[in-house]
Amino acid sequence: MNTERLYDLLNRIGEEVEEKNILSELKKLKKFFDQLVANPADPAQQNNIASSLDLLEEYFSQSWFSRLTPEETRTLSGMGFSELIDGQVVRYIRDQIRDNGMLPAVVRDHLQEKIVGISNNIDLSSALKTSLDHLGFEPTPLPIGVGEAGFTIPRRAISEHYREFVDDAKFFGDLAASAVELVEGKARPVRLISVASSDYSIFIELAPSTIAFLVLAIERATNFYKTTLEIRMLQQQLKSRNVSGEVVEKLEHDVNEKEEAAVRQGVEAAIAEHSISATKGRKAELVNLLSSHLKKFLSKLENDYVFDARIGTARAEAEEADENQEAEETASQADQDIRQKIAIIKSLIDQAKSFDALEHNEGPI
Repeated sequence: MNTERLYDLLNRIGEEVEEKNILSELKKLKKFFDQLVANPADPAQQNNIASSLDLLEEYFSQSWFSRLTPEETRTLSGMGFSELIDGQVVRYIRDQIRDNGMLPAVVRDHLQEKIVGISNNIDLSSALKTSLDHLGFEPTPLPIGVGEAGFTIPRRAISEHYREFVDDAKFFGDLAASAVELVEGKARPVRLISVASSDYSIFIELAPSTIAFLVLAIERATNFYKTTLEIRMLQQQLKSRNVSGEVVEKLEHDVNEKEEAAVRQGVEAAIAEHSISATKGRKAELVNLLSSHLKKFLSKLENDYVFDARIGTARAEAEEADENQEAEETASQADQDIRQKIAIIKSLIDQAKSFDALEHNEGPI
């Protein structure tokens, strides 16, 4: 994650916690537990606790914390905010109530620990943002009409000579360039915005239309790709039962063929749903090229590489408040759509990882 994104993340944490009154609601919930501890037989307090948990659940379902990209999720977890991601703190309290239903004081104490931890992390994130402000850091928000794709490479994939980083950076550039030519109808170099060495990430500037197409192609390809997971599961079950190698090898061949077909289906589905400018002859070549890139890319995602993308929503300062309002709303909606698709991609890749874990399990399934 580069400094721009980190600063934006720190801003969003403060804004979201304040806007949704998350800490206040958690403290209110704790007060209801205090009252229940004092009077365990009071059904009113039990109802208050149930209503408060439902309200918190609704808050989180509508909040930014439920629409995080994989990179944001990882960064927030590293900063100690895992309890806020997808409202995990609410599920945690419900689990505590289930396990300690007759001991409200125990549940209250666990809740208090969470409140203190979340509050301390909010203070730390606020202090970090203040430090960046004092250092003179001035963020440059991504403007309307500009998109950005980020590719993060796991540290274990990079040797001390960084050759793999160079190779991966070129691969991601080629992947983006093939999408650019398909959408825009002409080849042009993609522009590298920044490189982050902490997470070995590269960020490429792309037009919003190309970002939308690329994310859609990955999402569609991943969705078709999941159908091959059942075959891989069957393959592992056969291995565990010592079925003949010939049968297993045939399944392996079938999996490879189906994966290639699934990725191509994904690209073609995205083309069918998106405006493409490439000429007919070149389009066929680009579909083959992008399909080949995406098959390799899906394999990288299964091996802990991370894909992220966003579309600029910042309006130029010189514009009047009511100018270009429609463009800003359209850009914001497009960015939200991309976030939702990336969340779907992550979910599908997590399924693939679970199958991979089973494939490497030597015991019976």
